[in-house]
Parts: sequence; structure tokens; C-alpha cells
Amino acid sequence: MINYGIHHDLSFAMLADCLSADSGLGRELERVPLMDGEWLVNKNLLQMTLAFYEAKTLANNRELLEDRQFIRTLSGFMWDRAQIKLISSFHQQPYTLVFMKLVLSDEAYYSAANRLVDMGLLQHAPLHFENAEKLAQLHYIHSVADEDVKRLCLVFWVKGELSLEEYRELVAATEKYPLMAATLIDLDRNNFVMDGIIGLQRLALTPRKHLQRSIKHHFFSEPSEQYSAHGLDDLNDNELEAAAKALYVLKSSGVTEHAAYRSIIDSNQHKAMALRLFLPQIATINDIDKRKVLIDALYAGVNSSIAHQGQVVQQIMDKTYLSAANNLCERFICVTHLQALGFNNEEIVWVAQEQSEKAKCFRQVILRVEAQCKIISERLSGSASYRTMQEVWRKEESTYRKNLYKIAYAFMNANGQTTLADATRQIKKVEQDILNIVDPPFKSDIYKALIVITNILITMLTLGVANYIKLQSTGNPLFFTQTHSGEEIRALSKEIINTVTPDDEANEVVPNV
Repeated sequence: MINYGIHHDLSFAMLADCLSADSGLGRELERVPLMDGEWLVNKNLLQMTLAFYEAKTLANNRELLEDRQFIRTLSGFMWDRAQIKLISSFHQQPYTLVFMKLVLSDEAYYSAANRLVDMGLLQHAPLHFENAEKLAQLHYIHSVADEDVKRLCLVFWVKGELSLEEYRELVAATEKYPLMAATLIDLDRNNFVMDGIIGLQRLALTPRKHLQRSIKHHFFSEPSEQYSAHGLDDLNDNELEAAAKALYVLKSSGVTEHAAYRSIIDSNQHKAMALRLFLPQIATINDIDKRKVLIDALYAGVNSSIAHQGQVVQQIMDKTYLSAANNLCERFICVTHLQALGFNNEEIVWVAQEQSEKAKCFRQVILRVEAQCKIISERLSGSASYRTMQEVWRKEESTYRKNLYKIAYAFMNANGQTTLADATRQIKKVEQDILNIVDPPFKSDIYKALIVITNILITMLTLGVANYIKLQSTGNPLFFTQTHSGEEIRALSKEIINTVTPDDEANEVVPNV
């Protein structure tokens, strides 16, 4: 082998086999009939023996290895293992010498021919190799990275009449719809498409149809799962595309549970939408282990509760994974709150953006408002004296939250059409509506007089220090003029304004809130 310079072709496993005491490879190489004056043929015989031995196809190629004249004819075309594999196929079919040499002369040609052999299509291709335009298309197909996409292009190359531009459009479509190529190949192989290649091309250019076929073919093909696929008809085009991407993420991450697949097209629209929203975002993560951690965290929230999701996330030990999971949970929580309040899809998709600074600020508003409203609800429910107030609060607090979010969202997406002063006035109006419930004005003149006297005494006894401290913490220097909940609502309004205000508007004069 050293004399023929082919020892470099040996893998470590092959080399170990060759050097072992009872080497099967060694025996096969010793059987190769080397002849004087035929250095290239001898080399090719050794190369073929190595290739077939490693591929475990030696027994099937004994006849070829004994056909020295056939090998001699093609002896200048064996610098690549792929050529040797193809020559084995050529030996079994009555192809012309001109055809075989042309195909073996170019990597794009013999790579395509090998794939056509695997798909059982090479016998339909010889005339195409006489067409200069078809040969140029093979070079483009060879440049495509994805194996399934290459094979789909070759199906159209053999059976159709696509132009080079149409191949580019087809490849672009497969990049957008990653399940499409494998689906169309299987449908064509099993003759499941009406009108043959014309029907296949029509299907490739109709996203809704091929998405439905792809999802059914890859995820709901079993008889017990086919009923679940009926939910696809209820999805609009955008939802269907998102479902296909979400399912592909699960499959490519090693998730095989049918329950996980079904939940993406589940009748529970909120849960299914959350999965279709977040799973495609997880697809951008190359680390499969990290993907799985985030998928587990996402499904914990979808299938159980936000509280359970938090428990799952707390058990993550890797700091990088934990940070990503916390970020996902924050976005999931905010999406869940907006869904419960009846926000539309556009608003929900916006708040789920991971890289948007505006969306991040908006999420801080949501989390802060939700936390404060929970505190007030618990305070009111803990005292019998607040029973009437609690009943009214329970009816109105969701409207309060929704109005605040609507104002913040509109301001952050107004592109200057809504000023900070406008947003502040709107928040003040919402604030006043809820203050009428949790901090109604005092009606008793005696109670008002007692509050004035008490505040005078506090100011005198503390030299105004207590009033200053209260001003800093609540925005109001006087004691007993507002309920605790009222002070928190007013402080929350200020906090919302500060959160949504861009740095270049921070000094803008706005009405007091």
C-alpha cells in the first residue's frame, strides 16, 4: 500500500485491522491480483478493496473486482471514494462509457449520481447529462448544504423542468420550512401526490398545504395520532407556520413524546400559542443540552403553573442555563398575564421579544404591576373591615392592570406620536379610578381636623424629619391622609412612567402623578 501511496486512505480502525494478527483486511489485500505494467489498475484494485471492505459490501462486489477490463477502462476516475461507490453501480447497469466517464469527471456530477442511485432514479437521468443547462444546475445543487434539500432538488432535476432561478426559490422555501424537503421526497417516493412532479411542484409552492402534509407526515402519521392533526385546520397560515417550526425544534432536540407534539396544536389556545411563540426562539440555540433545559422549563409552565415552572428553574445548576431559563420564564409570565387580560396576538408577540430593550422595559412594568396588585389583594382579603372595598377591587383590578399595560404599550410603540405628557395624563386618569376604590376621600370634617392636628404634632416633635422621610418613600409628606394601598398605587404610577421613559425624554416636564 505504501508503494501505491494509498496508506494515507486508511482510517485508524482500518489500520489496526490491517496490523492485527488475524487481519481480515490483510487477507483481502493479499488476494488482489497485482500485475506488472499496470500500476494504476493495481492501485485502483487496492483502493476498491479498501473501500468495499470498510463499507462491508465486499461480497457484493467480487464480480466487479474480477472484471479487470472494466476497471482498466475507468482507471483514471478513482480519486474519491464516492467515485468507487458509483462505479460499483455502473457495473450493474448497461450505461455507455461516455456517460460513465462524464459523470465520474466532476464531483458535482458523481455526487448527484450517487444520490440518484440511492433514490432509484439514476436510470432516468442519462439524457440529462447531455444537456449543458442541466449540468450547470448540478453545480448549484452540489453547493446546497442540506442533504434533504439536495435530494429534493435532484427529484425535480430528474423529473421536472425547473430553471436555475426556480431551484433557488425552492431552496429558499426549504430554508423557511425545514420539514418541507424530507416530506416532499417521501411523498414523491410513495406516489402520494396527484399529477406527479407537477403536483409536487405545486405543493412546494403552496405553504399551507405542504405545511399540513409535513406536520401530519412527521408527527401525526400513526393511526392513534391522526385525529389530533384535525386541529391543523383551525390554525391560520401564521399559526401553522409557527406550529411547524415549534414541532421541528422538539424533534431536532430529541423530544419524541406525542403529548408534547399535540400540545402545540391543542384546543387550549393560550397554551398552544405560548409554545408556538417560544419554541422557535429556542431553535436559535445550538447547544442541544441547553435547548432541552429551556424546553423542560417552558413545558413546566404550560402544563402546570408559573409556580411549578419557577421550581423547575431553581433546580438548574449551570449558571448560563439558569440565566437563559430565568429570561424565558420572565417572558412566559408576561405573555400569560397578557393572554389572561385578552391582549391581541401582535401585542403578545411583541412582549415576548428577547432582544428588544423596549419589550424588556414593558415586561418590567407588567411584573411590577402584577406584584403590587397581588400585595393589595392580599391586604384587602386579610381584613374584615375591607370586605366591601375588596369586592369592588376584585371586579376592577383587572381593568386597572389592562389599562396601564395598554397605555405603556401604546406609548412605547407610538414613535413620537404620543408624548410623555399624554401618557402621564392617561395613567393619572387610570390611577384616580382605582384610588376611588382603595383610597376614597375622607368625608368627616372631624376626621380631617384630627389628621391636621396629628401632622402638626409629628412635624413639631421630629422637626420635620419624619415628614421628609415619608415624602421620599411615598411622595406624600403627610401622615394618615392616604391609605397604604393608595400610597402604593401612586408610587406605582411614578415607577411606570420612569420605566417607560426613554433617556432623551427623562427631563421632559410632565404633570404630577
